[in-house]
Amino acid sequence: MVEVDSAGWAEPWDKLSGRILEGFEAIAREVESSGGGNALVVSHSMTIGTLAYLVDENITKNPNVENGSVTVLEYEDGRFSIQALGDVSYRQVGAAILDRENQE
Repeated sequence: MVEVDSAGWAEPWDKLSGRILEGFEAIAREVESSGGGNALVVSHSMTIGTLAYLVDENITKNPNVENGSVTVLEYEDGRFSIQALGDVSYRQVGAAILDRENQE
């Protein structure tokens, strides 16, 4: 795609993946330097899928990450690990609550 992009907007894979990883590492280091804790990052599926692929070699290059899904990463000793990828189980919980409320 980079080769045919006459507007100059497309990025080569190494630049895109490096930028994504650097961004998430910067967030993780900032949280770590503040004593640790959680950070909420809202992004789109391409970024989340790319990061997952970069973090875990067992994940395909384009994992299916649905809109509104939850992905949980842990950052320890300079490395990310994936605790959950594209989890949408909260939708089932919410649907069950709505069903109960509608039956009352």
